[in-house]
Amino acid sequence: MAVQKGNGGESMQDQLKGVADQMQSNNNPQFQAGAAAQAAQQTTGFDGISDIFDLDNSNSLLGGSTGDMVAKLMEKTEADIKIMEQRHKVVKFGVLPVDREANQVHASAVVLTAVDAEYPRMGMLAHVMILEGTSPQEDPMNVTIQGHAGQPTRTISVPVMTSSVWDDDYHETVNKVINEANGLDPSNQPLIAGVTVIPRNFDLEDKEAFARMIRNVSHSLVTEIAKSRMTGKLVLTKPSDDKYIAANVSYSSRHVKDSVGLPQRSDVVITLNENTKRANVNRQSLNGKLRAKRELGTMTGFVDFFWNPVAPVQQGGMFGQFGQQQTPTQKYTPAFIIRSLKTPVAGVIEAQLLMLLTAGIVGKQNEWVNSLVSNWSESRREENKNRMNFRDVGALNIEGNLPLGGQQSTSKYGAPVNTIEDSFTQESFMQYLGAIVRPELQWALDMPILGAESWYMDRFLDSAKHSKPSTQVIYNALNEMTNGHFETFFQKLGGGDLWLGDAVPYHTGYYYGERDEIRDLADVDLLAVMNRLGVSDPSVGDRWARTWVPSKDNSEVLLDERLSIITDVLGGKNYVLTGWGARSFINPNVIVALGHAAAQNGFEMSFVTPYANNVNLQQRATFDFNGVSGARASSFDGVFQGRGNAQGFDQNFGQFGGFSSRFQ
Repeated sequence: MAVQKGNGGESMQDQLKGVADQMQSNNNPQFQAGAAAQAAQQTTGFDGISDIFDLDNSNSLLGGSTGDMVAKLMEKTEADIKIMEQRHKVVKFGVLPVDREANQVHASAVVLTAVDAEYPRMGMLAHVMILEGTSPQEDPMNVTIQGHAGQPTRTISVPVMTSSVWDDDYHETVNKVINEANGLDPSNQPLIAGVTVIPRNFDLEDKEAFARMIRNVSHSLVTEIAKSRMTGKLVLTKPSDDKYIAANVSYSSRHVKDSVGLPQRSDVVITLNENTKRANVNRQSLNGKLRAKRELGTMTGFVDFFWNPVAPVQQGGMFGQFGQQQTPTQKYTPAFIIRSLKTPVAGVIEAQLLMLLTAGIVGKQNEWVNSLVSNWSESRREENKNRMNFRDVGALNIEGNLPLGGQQSTSKYGAPVNTIEDSFTQESFMQYLGAIVRPELQWALDMPILGAESWYMDRFLDSAKHSKPSTQVIYNALNEMTNGHFETFFQKLGGGDLWLGDAVPYHTGYYYGERDEIRDLADVDLLAVMNRLGVSDPSVGDRWARTWVPSKDNSEVLLDERLSIITDVLGGKNYVLTGWGARSFINPNVIVALGHAAAQNGFEMSFVTPYANNVNLQQRATFDFNGVSGARASSFDGVFQGRGNAQGFDQNFGQFGGFSSRFQ
């Protein structure tokens, strides 16, 4: 992977040498006035702007402060500004208040501003931190929705959340505050690099939490300045001989926290690293092959399932001994839901697309199955057997209704498969999953609105909402990263749009788990719904599915219906809504084409998984994904090099031999 300069090439570490490192020195000729011609010939990288993440947190805060939330945040931010300006010598930071009463807005805010002191032509930049704790807790609004297509008119309750306050009027107020404080013309339009809602329960006295939050906010500003100075481009090429790039996959039921302290579901965590090989390999050393490791990005997500039955299969087909099927058995398509894409250069679209490419590894050899295997293994522990397991795949059979024992049930619905009994082995798990799930994968991106990651996800959100300029930026970057190979492979695969259908809105929020830990509301997915409610109300899966089918009509109704089911799953309104997000399915051809285009360009990436990665897969609310099939495991042949690490399972997914007799 390289930041190209003319026809030359450099090592990965040199190619990703940071802009911020150069910004630290006022004597750097690239950034001196009048050096534009020289700057145009130099290569600048994509990593140094991450150096703001490396500040010494222990010295970045004042001890305690008094006064209201705005005063506290102002004081602490001002203290951090001094350290940030020492680190980034060419960036001048400022902090301004937006008062709820004085400025007549619904919620107060603190605005972090920045300007490139050497090249002020870019103008003033700002990141707005809206303080949820300064806004009144509003009762839900009653909204009347006109019925269509034979549906009756209905009144629903719509939650009022602080993220709704950011609009043109609030934007204009922020512009006025910035312009007046800096003596700028009233018509000046500062660049808003991001808007983040700081949750009501955010603890400003928590030094570590505040450090994460303010680094994320300031990172958005430094990134914008760095982008304006970049003259190179990120190209996926062959790593130098002393380097290799590896994606490490791990699985957990724990949730990570974003920069404002809210939980993010992270069943799957993928960390992308550039590793430096030892000059003299000592295989007896604990550190073996590594002398240095450089993190290029981290991605979190989980696997969800969507109703998408295959065509009926005749006798002699893939279901073998089941014989002729009146209805297909493979009812669901799996999807990897990406919850976060974090890179040291999050605002640079190429870095995000590199992580999107990394998401392809969960499709390689059906690696996504291992996230379910990991949960299943944990659920079989004696101390967990009596706990409700939202992730138990046995509940899929309520709707899937497999012909267990070779006999098709006369009922529309089936019984959940008991996956924790001793006779249910790993082989049983693979056979069952292969019987009920299609052997292909889709990808979706969850994009928060005014959340911690919104400042670098908004380009994707705009594109998913059919913005042609944003879509073109992404498409151009995909081609530039691969020296034009992306378009060739994308068209060979059938092309199409970058997204499948329209974005679907969802609530963001959290609840408290059975161990009193704060958990992402995204825990409530199809499996959670069917495990909690499916036995007593098997049709709930259909109602849940309807709320996720992309539709331009009555999104408020769909959100209301989904929230009602979430309330039932969690046993009441024991959750906190924090805002909104939008989910959009990515055309799988984009990820597959990017993988092959990068490989064609010489790019190499291996992946390491805790399991042996040799998984082999053989009218209601239906997800047809706009007629685009998901990616099969073979789609990534020649793209990633998988490496099982630790003691893996010998997985054989989807072979039916012995299945029917096992479940007599």
